[in-house]
Amino acid sequence: MTSYQGGHIEFFKYMYDLLKEQGCGHIRIFGGGGGTILPSEIEELHAYGIARIYSPDDGRKLGLVGMIEDVIKQCDYETVEKGKWKLDASKLKQFDSPRSQKLSPMRRTSR
Repeated sequence: MTSYQGGHIEFFKYMYDLLKEQGCGHIRIFGGGGGTILPSEIEELHAYGIARIYSPDDGRKLGLVGMIEDVIKQCDYETVEKGKWKLDASKLKQFDSPRSQKLSPMRRTSR
């Protein structure tokens, strides 16, 4: 998400609140504003729960590739509690086609 004009604090907080209300609080929000978001505002958004707001200094230090790598690193987490979901193996028969076997290496190796 990028923000190049006013209202970014309200917008990011609104997006965060909507995701939580819809049971999607596990979705992390990243953004940047090309210098329009002040350091104090970045701190406020981070404290609120926004994963990361990138500043121009971040762009200079990390570069675009570094910022992308940072997003990917921060998004590498479990979204489902271990043991919460049980798999009924009998239901997998419906996915027993050659096409699904190509598309699902996990399914193929779990036989």
